[in-house]
Amino acid sequence: MRGKTLSWISVALLVATFASIALIDRPLALLIHEQLGGITNAARGFTTLLEWIFAFEVSKYLYAFALLLIAGGLHLFDRSAARARVWYFVGSTLLLSRVISGTLKNVFERVRPAEFVKSRELADFFIDGGSSFPSGHSAFYFGLLFPRALLFPRWKWPILLFAALAALSRVFEVDHYLADILASALVAALLTYAIAGLLRLPTPASKPTS
Repeated sequence: MRGKTLSWISVALLVATFASIALIDRPLALLIHEQLGGITNAARGFTTLLEWIFAFEVSKYLYAFALLLIAGGLHLFDRSAARARVWYFVGSTLLLSRVISGTLKNVFERVRPAEFVKSRELADFFIDGGSSFPSGHSAFYFGLLFPRALLFPRWKWPILLFAALAALSRVFEVDHYLADILASALVAALLTYAIAGLLRLPTPASKPTS
């Protein structure tokens, strides 16, 4: 995946986020709640499995810190720092995606769709206690996998498909709106593009080193 492709993805995600807030989020949440209960249960199981794999109960930042620790170790022993830059890239993108999404939750204070389907209140942003927008889980998946798609262009579509499915499970759980996961993907895409340029990583990499 080239940097130019990533920039177009970012633009598409921005447009899709606003369109989803305006037209899709609430009707989709109601449809899932009223008609797709079986999918909701399966999505919860998938999310629980991913939370276990990525050790969310230990810390939502565990993987990011581990990647950055590996990068620091490689930096000490590899004078060229080429391998270390790859690990810095993935680790810092993952960490910042999580931190920024968590910060934005406190700014937008959006009520979760599970609460909307009960109350049917149309106002959902800037409500005290709201924590839906953007999705922290989705920020993790895209923050981890967007950099991988850039580093491994031959595998970009399976990588991005997995990230999308993992994020969509949050929508089918009625725990997040579609716009919540699109916004997280946008944050991760912009960070991937910016940090890759800052670290001067080749895009696409001909021989990934991680």
